[in-house]
Amino acid sequence: MKKPRFRRIVLFLALPAVFSLFFTACTDFFSTSLGSWAARDWSGKTIPVNSDNVHDLIAQAENDPDMSLAVLRGIEDAVSKASGKDKTDLQSAALEAATNASGIGNEIIGNVGDILKASDEDDNGKISAIINSTIDSLGNLGETSDILVRILPDPDTDPAGFQAFLDNSAAEDLGMAAVILLAAESKNNGGADEYLENGFDPANPKNDNEKMALALAQGVGDKIGAGTGSDGEKALRDILEELGLL
Repeated sequence: MKKPRFRRIVLFLALPAVFSLFFTACTDFFSTSLGSWAARDWSGKTIPVNSDNVHDLIAQAENDPDMSLAVLRGIEDAVSKASGKDKTDLQSAALEAATNASGIGNEIIGNVGDILKASDEDDNGKISAIINSTIDSLGNLGETSDILVRILPDPDTDPAGFQAFLDNSAAEDLGMAAVILLAAESKNNGGADEYLENGFDPANPKNDNEKMALALAQGVGDKIGAGTGSDGEKALRDILEELGLL
């Protein structure tokens, strides 16, 4: 039986999630200093963002998906009013904000042990169930992906703007955003393995999410040539190739 291709994505996503644990103490201290900011209910709210404060706000909201989503909404507002380098910087920053807003890193931390155990046991059914349950639990995923697609330049109608955005963005952020967009699609299309095996055709993208995921993945491919880069970059390219995005 073919192993679900999405399993490798989840294992890859565990790496940045676990890495973020090294900064927990610092983040907790910083969040405590935020006072009322950290304690607020961010449901449906927008945090005012500009090119000067966007990275600080992303860092402050890093471990709070709802606050990160409020920051992402603020980035969308700011992008609509910005131009030139400020606009490009905000669009690049939106990649990290979207990753945090999706909540996928926190969920993976909670499930990585079960995923690794199921992988060792070669239990494809259990792997699929864990992955689909994880994605189903991500309440912000749909809105996050919709906002992200609206924020980013359209590669067809604004190729110069999209290329400037790609040049300004890190490969791992581009790759993670592509994964988030596909995860949102899989949530609405029968689960990760069903969607990737039978619903997603990279040669014929059906909607804006799929088109943007393909464009972001190609941006990764342009940044990381085959067989080049660090081990992490090679792993990222391998995952995108396995998905048929490169």
